[in-house]
Amino acid sequence: MNSLSYSLPKDSILFDSQDEQFKTPFGATPCGENITFNIFTQKNINCLNISLIIKNGKELEFKMLPEDEKKIGDHDYIVWSLNFTTPSLAKTIFYHFKIVIGNDNTVFYYGNNSLALGGIGDIYENFPIDYQITLYYKNNPTPNWFKESIAYQIFPDRFKNGNKDGKINEPKANSFLYGRWSDIPMYIKNSKNEIARWDFFGGNLKGITEKINYLKGLNVGTLYLNPIFEATSNHRYDTNNYHNIDPVLGTYKDFKDMVKECKKRGIYTILDGVFNHTGKDSIYFKEASTNKSSPFYPWYRFQNYPYDYDCWWGIKDLPCVNELEPSFFKYIVEGENSVINHWMKTGIKGWRLDVADELPSFFIESLKYKCKNIDSESIIIGEVWED
Repeated sequence: MNSLSYSLPKDSILFDSQDEQFKTPFGATPCGENITFNIFTQKNINCLNISLIIKNGKELEFKMLPEDEKKIGDHDYIVWSLNFTTPSLAKTIFYHFKIVIGNDNTVFYYGNNSLALGGIGDIYENFPIDYQITLYYKNNPTPNWFKESIAYQIFPDRFKNGNKDGKINEPKANSFLYGRWSDIPMYIKNSKNEIARWDFFGGNLKGITEKINYLKGLNVGTLYLNPIFEATSNHRYDTNNYHNIDPVLGTYKDFKDMVKECKKRGIYTILDGVFNHTGKDSIYFKEASTNKSSPFYPWYRFQNYPYDYDCWWGIKDLPCVNELEPSFFKYIVEGENSVINHWMKTGIKGWRLDVADELPSFFIESLKYKCKNIDSESIIIGEVWED
């Protein structure tokens, strides 16, 4: 932090990225559109000038002008304004404000709050946290069925067992099955703090189908399922076979029946696509780690074959893949029996892409193009936690 001779009261500068008197339009913005920024400074702090700092690959500075005055409570404010035209490329850009105060030209900054949640921000002496703006192409309209649709997310293992006898479909080897639905979930770990036994309640696709009328009663229009493909874990983000429904959940027919019954009631289904990594127990990695001649070997990045390999966040159960390796790309996206083709033909309406920020842009664009060719009303949703 810089050492300053004085500090500013929090209400001496006002900006709220989620309030249209400060930023219009609200939220994500089309490429090539104008955004109006307004930031208020109390008259008595003697603000000399304000700049909007935009980070778009490089840092750009735009001078704001004092356009108006406004009284809020007991204080008189100057309203500094700027019309900014967004770049033509869909991406995320970042911004904060640089504020020069007093006769000694002391510099302050106004940026996002400490939690980076947007809205009302904070005054900084240095290193402000940026606000962000997501830019999108106007020629990619949201399908009408998805607009204002209520989405309901289901973690399949924990939702409902639809078997009349209550038994679990094909329990996995070396797994832990709960005696009652009311039991509290727990991990069983070994001395290395690794999960030694995965735990299951036994929810399945028939259970979801039984509850469709309940979902319709909640006005649900979109059903989003966490991964349903064959895997070792209960969360199934460690895919073992992209073409198979996990046997604990049921069969391919069970899935098609569920999608069909949802459609009858105006509910569309989207699936979780985990294409950044597979499971260590997958048919792909098992073969690649035992045979360098395997067609799956180029999918992975080995440092010390077969023990050391790139994996998601260092988790050995989740070996990362080379998404643009031609055979993987064909298997997932382009091939006649690709994963995308196979499941879109069941009537699903799109995908939620796991860790989308870690997938190559070309992979996502191609996947979206493939889905739109199959169903022009399909959607792709990307999971992004990091800015």
